[in-house]
Amino acid sequence: MQKNIISFFSKYISDSLMFIVLLVPITAGAGIFPETKIFIYVFLGTVFLIWLFEQLKKDCFELIRTNLDKYLILFLLVSLLSFYKLLNIHASIDGIFSFIIYFLFFWLTANNFESRDKISFALNGLIATGSLVALYGLWQYLYGLEDLANWAPLHNISFSIENRIFSTFINPNHLSGFLSLIIPLAFVSLMRSKSKIKTILIGSGILLMGTSLILTYSRGGWISSVAALSIVFFGIIYKYPRKTITATIVLVLMLLAVNFFITKNPSTNQSNKVGAYSALDPNTSATSLQGRVQLWRGTVNMIKENYLLGTGIGTYSYIYPIYQYEGKYSKHAHNTFLEIFAETGIAGFLSFLLIVFLVLKNQFNLARLEKDEEYKLYALAFFAAGVSFVIRNLIDFDWYSPGETLIFWFFAGLTISIAKLSDKKIYSLRGGKTIASLASIGIIMLILSSLSIYLGNSFFETGKNLIDEGDYSEATVNFKKAISFDPLQALYHSKLSEVYFRKKSISNAIYEAKKAIKLEPYWSFYHYQLSIYYGALGKIKLQEEELKKAVSFYNNNPSYHNSLAEFYYSNKKYKLAIAEYKKTIALSKYYKTDPNAKITENLPVYIKEPLLAIKKAYIGLGNTYVALNSTEKALKEYDKALNLDDSDWIIHFNKGFTYQKLEFWDKAISNYEKTLKLKPDQSKFKLIRNKGNRYIRKHELG
Repeated sequence: MQKNIISFFSKYISDSLMFIVLLVPITAGAGIFPETKIFIYVFLGTVFLIWLFEQLKKDCFELIRTNLDKYLILFLLVSLLSFYKLLNIHASIDGIFSFIIYFLFFWLTANNFESRDKISFALNGLIATGSLVALYGLWQYLYGLEDLANWAPLHNISFSIENRIFSTFINPNHLSGFLSLIIPLAFVSLMRSKSKIKTILIGSGILLMGTSLILTYSRGGWISSVAALSIVFFGIIYKYPRKTITATIVLVLMLLAVNFFITKNPSTNQSNKVGAYSALDPNTSATSLQGRVQLWRGTVNMIKENYLLGTGIGTYSYIYPIYQYEGKYSKHAHNTFLEIFAETGIAGFLSFLLIVFLVLKNQFNLARLEKDEEYKLYALAFFAAGVSFVIRNLIDFDWYSPGETLIFWFFAGLTISIAKLSDKKIYSLRGGKTIASLASIGIIMLILSSLSIYLGNSFFETGKNLIDEGDYSEATVNFKKAISFDPLQALYHSKLSEVYFRKKSISNAIYEAKKAIKLEPYWSFYHYQLSIYYGALGKIKLQEEELKKAVSFYNNNPSYHNSLAEFYYSNKKYKLAIAEYKKTIALSKYYKTDPNAKITENLPVYIKEPLLAIKKAYIGLGNTYVALNSTEKALKEYDKALNLDDSDWIIHFNKGFTYQKLEFWDKAISNYEKTLKLKPDQSKFKLIRNKGNRYIRKHELG
């Protein structure tokens, strides 16, 4: 019975692969959100398992041998070696899972697409998917940007530039990367089309995708798309010279006309909360490039100290703060090759480089040598898309977006399938049932681990919601369940420690915080969190040690320097406090490029939070000078804080208090009045103000 079920499903492996490659780009987040990522792991793992069980029925295990196989396996082995530092075991497991899934998808595609009709159907399906994604992006621009601005923060998505579309992807750059993979394929299909209806449909799809690509305002997407289309244009013009030139001119003119109409149409329902973004603005280009250069320089520093085996696959975002260059932080290096070098060392970098090179080489050779005209042109589109993907990954991190990377590997696998169908010299790797049995065990473990991680995340999200509702008891239960399913996730231990702290169970809070640190020893926040718990117990020395670690692991973060400064201030170590406050303020050059800029609600969180810490540092430095009776210095620091945020009542009150100490009652009263305007319920300030008024009247009478 079980064998019959497996045999039934094994007939639909290629259909399952088509389903996943067409589904992922149209899901919210395009595979980035945890639940969709886990779905990809479980779905593809199950498909591979069915294929393996089907192989077990045979006397031998057959697998199409490709020139990539040994390098794919080598890369996975090197990635496993990179675990040795145990800097973040959970991130490393997640990282290697992603690579395993991509490689399995490639092998499944290479071995199971044995029908020309299915290949053509899958590629036409991709063009349709690309058109639908683009159409939704166009709807976003015309009607949905305001709704999008409200939706994005609920999903922890930074959405500060409201005229850039990202459709089903969570990032405009990823959408542009996806479209740059599909448009070359669509153009090839357009050139081959002999049906008027099909020509109109594909042409409309290209127009939709081209329009959406422009509206992502992604320079990298534009450059990579032009490169890919140039390859297709010059590769196809010898075959269809008049049709290629005519179609290109017509599409370009229509794209310009449509985009001019859309962007100039006053009826578009765009929110005016923030200014529009222009990818052609030299200042925008310079800022974007400068940020990437900062990331690359920091990543190179990271590589220099970890060039042999890396920091561990998947650990970049957790280790990079130690090496951060200037003020730019990102979860990814905006250069996949540098990031993989930093995580897996020289062997991982070289094997990855060779893998990408061989994928492009296979596609180029198929386009050059294939006799069947249809597949020759498909191979040309694959090669153009591959070049586009590589260009994008030199300046971004498309590799970590399944909506794009699965397509890259789909094209790589289809290249092998087409070569096999055309009787190219492809060898079969024969082995015993042992190979399939061991692989099956590994895949079952991957599936079970993925399900366990999903359940852990579900309980964790429930626990977070319960904290917001103030139900700490149930939140504790859910976090414990999350940990039982996923004990290697440091964040779960950290959140559980937070709940314990709120429940005044400080010893348990410290215990869980230490577990989080053991799992992610270089993540600054966990050390900062532990310092708070030690402070609550009055363990001053241990509190200081943890704050120093937080600073050392993220030296360019103003918040941790300010926290250490506040610790010194509260313990009357004023010289040390002043030094740390000044270090905090010195970091303002990375976050406050405009001298007249103010802290506002509309600022992106990655700018707003550092500026808030810097404002607190000015206030803290002023308070320290007051404690040292350097009142003039204190007033200067308070004024600098006001330059950042003149709506903070604490600053006005502190200025009033300082003037009161100097018995400058008119200035003191003026600042207390401002305090009361911002904080009218504070009767304490009214008493001080009234006292000042009586003092002034007394002296006037005298």
